Amino acid sequence: MCRAGCGAAERGLGSRGVGEERARGRGDKIAVRAPLAGLRYNIVSHGTMTSGHDAANAAGTPQELSPGLRQLLDRTKYPLMQENGHRRYGPPPDWEGPPPPEGCEVFVGRIPRDMFEDELVPVMERAGRVYDVRLMVDQVVGNRGFGFVQYCTLAEAKNALRTLKEVEVRPRRSLSVSRSVDNKRLFVGGIPKTRTSEEVLEEMRRVTEGVVRVILYSCVHDKSKNRGYTFVEYTNHKAAAMARRKLFSGRLQLWGAEVKVDWAEPEHSVDEDTMAKVTILYIRNLALRTTEDDIRRMCEAFASDVTRVKKQQDYAFVHFGSRKNAERVKEALHGRVVDECELEVSWAKPIKKEECQQKREKRLRSMMSAVNGGQTKLPSSPLPGWGAHDGCATDREAKWNTGHTTHSTPSPWQHPHSTLSQQYSTYTQRPSFPLRHTSSRHPLSWCCPAIPTWPLL
Repeated sequence: MCRAGCGAAERGLGSRGVGEERARGRGDKIAVRAPLAGLRYNIVSHGTMTSGHDAANAAGTPQELSPGLRQLLDRTKYPLMQENGHRRYGPPPDWEGPPPPEGCEVFVGRIPRDMFEDELVPVMERAGRVYDVRLMVDQVVGNRGFGFVQYCTLAEAKNALRTLKEVEVRPRRSLSVSRSVDNKRLFVGGIPKTRTSEEVLEEMRRVTEGVVRVILYSCVHDKSKNRGYTFVEYTNHKAAAMARRKLFSGRLQLWGAEVKVDWAEPEHSVDEDTMAKVTILYIRNLALRTTEDDIRRMCEAFASDVTRVKKQQDYAFVHFGSRKNAERVKEALHGRVVDECELEVSWAKPIKKEECQQKREKRLRSMMSAVNGGQTKLPSSPLPGWGAHDGCATDREAKWNTGHTTHSTPSPWQHPHSTLSQQYSTYTQRPSFPLRHTSSRHPLSWCCPAIPTWPLL
């Protein structure tokens, strides 16, 4: 699970309890375990900091520090504060310089509801020095069962993923520790197809703060137009969350039209050691008339060990025999104009076989939900990764990976030139034809009468 998955939960973090009586009636135990009054930094609410007696009044009832929390703070000298529904322990008082780099944070799930920093921090310190701990809390029920722990170095974060994955904190109660993805990108749909990336960037910076860049893909059939959506990257997750809340309300329009906003699916992360061994290039923004033979000839002009070329619509994967030759081709072709299209060349990202299997099962559940009267989900557009070429997926695999972000494409039963509003309607409409089972090998192969079979296994 990643921070993006917590976006819906964080929308309501600013709300306190649903009633003072409920908080008092169920808060006796929490008042001992989760108090903040008397701390150096107590409660941060709506961007202002309060302390001492004011903090106790702001919380609704006076609270005292539990002995365990006081002992922890006396030992580490870390500050403890509460802001918009989460408690933050840290950073270290002697820390100098910028925060730890991206990748030092892990997600911790299955936390007992009555467990707080005095028990959680010593467990997480087994893997290394903790920079900070953010525990999602609720005034009524205690903690919300999950939080984020940031370590001082990447090595310590990797050690936590390896050694604390299923650590037992109480009898028959273990934590779930996984990699945290700091999602900083939003999907914005409903962009006029005639707008350029510069115009979209200027407009997004006008209505939201912290915009770093926009990712705007050109239409497959007409390179002079975009695809009707964009991905907006912000400086951090907080800036992206604030922008999403502002755009999600529906009161804000871009170019006089309402837009659809949601979290972008986080990009697939691969460790540096694995990426250093990749010998497959991903080439996108190809013209439809550019063939596999054309791509092979372009690559063979710089390297003679091209082993395979696979093109799908406006992108292609090129396999090489050595990393060195692949790097030479990547440098030569990136930014080169071919058939009036500027090429974008990057390394393909490998997909684990377990992830491929999970995606196939997810697609099967989506198909079966259509039969049972549920909503139909569309397959994702093909983006870079070699899952379709290493035996763990088919050429029609629904999910691919990229250095950018995955996105959705029109469904197989939809005309490619339909309007954007019609494209969005397919998310909530069932197809006009029933799904039928056609496999004689395995009960998990399904197909639609109007489109080719997509083998799942």
